[in-house]
Amino acid sequence: MGRFDTLIAAVSGSTLVAFVGLVVYAVLAAVGVLNSGEVSGAGAAGYGTGAVNAVGDVADPTSPVPVAYERQDATVAGEPASYLDFGTHTPLTEDGAVAIAPIWVFIHGFDETGAPRMIPDHPTVLDTIVGSADYSDLWDVQFVLVPEGFDSRAIRSLEDLDASDLETIPAGMLVNCPLVPESATTSEGHPIRSGWYRGELVHYFDLGMSSAEPGAVYEFVLAGDSTPAPLSVPPLVVLPETEGPPTQFFRRYEVEVSDEPAARAIRLSADLDTVGAWVRATGELVNRPLLAD
Repeated sequence: MGRFDTLIAAVSGSTLVAFVGLVVYAVLAAVGVLNSGEVSGAGAAGYGTGAVNAVGDVADPTSPVPVAYERQDATVAGEPASYLDFGTHTPLTEDGAVAIAPIWVFIHGFDETGAPRMIPDHPTVLDTIVGSADYSDLWDVQFVLVPEGFDSRAIRSLEDLDASDLETIPAGMLVNCPLVPESATTSEGHPIRSGWYRGELVHYFDLGMSSAEPGAVYEFVLAGDSTPAPLSVPPLVVLPETEGPPTQFFRRYEVEVSDEPAARAIRLSADLDTVGAWVRATGELVNRPLLAD
């Protein structure tokens, strides 16, 4: 295991709360409600939002146009890493955290260990979609307690859920589940999951648990008199020091350098000051889950 993978493992298991969340998440993944995949916490020339992912197509989750999310290179803590890029559909809150939205997962209560008794292949319910002001790729899991014999598959909206009078319980974990077209694929082979949005079936990838505290990603551009040109240099990703699962969301910055060797010399955030690079905040938040090699 490399230092990067060791860092991910250490951060993910740093608290009892994180451990409990991971156990619950493992149960969700095992029955196909969610998918742990190969993402920690879970292309073409040029690096940046949508470089190879046709992110614009994701704005319409019903789009028939195939969208392929490919592994891209990055640098984390001075070492090579990789990520998937799911674009800029998630906002920040006023206090600088990653915005969240609720997603409802149906269960038959809990077993003697406290683990949820999942209902296999049961679609989730959500009440926001890409393009809405309250949309976020980061979902706050809410368990819906379904009595045995109750036909919960008829619940296809939050309105239906409210009318059912079923009890809901916060699961205490956040998961990264960007909505995508049903035809979307990833280089890691993540399966498509389904949920109901106001009576319409929508689709998403489950990319695992994430913190709501954003990190930073620095993309390199060549300084010049006109518009700075992107360089084919892996971006520098900086993870915040947080308890629990590492973040999969990052504030995006552009770093102007004099040439490509200067960009490749930047391996740590401290190097930005050493080389005298000019850093500009773009105001964007990107969803870029790092991959465990």
